[in-house]
Amino acid sequence: MTKKSTRSRSSTSDHSAVMKGLEWLYDGSEIPDPHGRAERAIRFLRLLKHSKSRLPAQQLQIDPWQERIIRRIYGPSDEFGNRLIRQVYLQVGKGSRKTSLSAILAALHLVGPERVNRGQSFVVAHAMENAKEAYNELEDICTTTPQLEHVH
Repeated sequence: MTKKSTRSRSSTSDHSAVMKGLEWLYDGSEIPDPHGRAERAIRFLRLLKHSKSRLPAQQLQIDPWQERIIRRIYGPSDEFGNRLIRQVYLQVGKGSRKTSLSAILAALHLVGPERVNRGQSFVVAHAMENAKEAYNELEDICTTTPQLEHVH
């Protein structure tokens, strides 16, 4: 019984340790965007369509927590407008639509406002099936969004 109780407390403290520093994800605090990069990214992503979307006009669904992550990546910048965050490691649970999030971020860099001439964008997956899912998501977005029909 003591062991189980200790494990439970440990699990709670593990959860607290993981959540420490992630309060910004849910607290509604302002995320700096001095050059409007995050706002441009969100506006672009809201134009995207997805064939499986249940929203009006097949609009791509961006959950509030996903939008906050996007704003946290693209908002903070230096005095010259360069993004401060250059690499992102995102680990979220099964069923959280991380493949869709990865695909829209790839679109943002391939054909959106973060595009760089001759630049590259990578979506890395643990298994080939997962990489194919990300590719298929991006392809679906490109074929369903009229403005991106020329991309695929």
